[in-house]
Parts: sequence; C-alpha cells; structure tokens
Amino acid sequence: MSKRGFSETVLMVFLHGYAQALAHDGRTPSARRLAERLGYSETSGLYARSECIARGWMEVVQPPHGNSPGILRLTPAGIDAARSTALPTRQSPTPRTPSHPKRDRMQAASAAKIRTCLCCGNGFASEGPGNRICNRCRSTEVYCSGDVSSFRAVLP
Repeated sequence: MSKRGFSETVLMVFLHGYAQALAHDGRTPSARRLAERLGYSETSGLYARSECIARGWMEVVQPPHGNSPGILRLTPAGIDAARSTALPTRQSPTPRTPSHPKRDRMQAASAAKIRTCLCCGNGFASEGPGNRICNRCRSTEVYCSGDVSSFRAVLP
C-alpha cells in the first residue's frame, strides 16, 4: 500500500497505462488524461504518477509547465515491474441508483393513471399530474380559443 492509499494493483494499472502509451504514441500522456482513460479521478492520476516516480519506476525528463504535461520515461526498474506483473483487469463499477422510498411512491402515484376530466367529469387515461383535461375536451373550439370563462369546472 502506498502512502496515498493506492494498492499495488492500482499502481500497476497506471504503470501499464504509461508503458502502453509510450509504446503506442512514443510519449506519456498527462496524468489527468491517463486517469480519465483508465476510469479514475484526475487527482488519482496525479498521485499515482508521483508514487510511480517515488518508487523509481519512472523519471522526469522534462517537468510539467503551463499546459504541457511534461515528459516522463520508464526506468529499467519500471520496465521490469511492468513485465513481471500481468496487467490487472478492472471491472467497471455497477451504477447504483440511490433508493428514495418516499419519492418513488410519489412518482408512482402521480404517473399515468385514470383521472377525472375537469371539464366534462368523465374518466380518462391521464399521462401525468399535469394532464387533467381529456383529449375530447381539448379538441373543442372553446378550449383551443383559450376562452376559459365558458368552461365549467367539475371538481372530483
């Protein structure tokens, strides 16, 4: 376990990520971009890069400045560590939906159901709580004209 709390597996994921980027592009990506590509937070990328440097797996050729991420290279110790350890597989996290029983009940109660039309008083299949006038009443000329004075409200 590193001093930042990274497991060896996580550090190996980052080390392999840097090694693959070097082999593919010939240069190392920024720590933030690599972390994003691997599914970690930006700050995790920065800390993992620092830990890899502290362990002697990578060395700084050109320090980061401005918008430039700097240039890193794998050391012989980093190459050996990457070769000796198989790339760990990371399962994508299962998205969890927080449970809100009260909100869920309210949404279910207000969803599509049979409601009483406020104009004619007949029941109709409403699409939600904002739908209180049936399609037959909506299609009348009086409703379309916007003259609400001629409507009779039928209260349930």
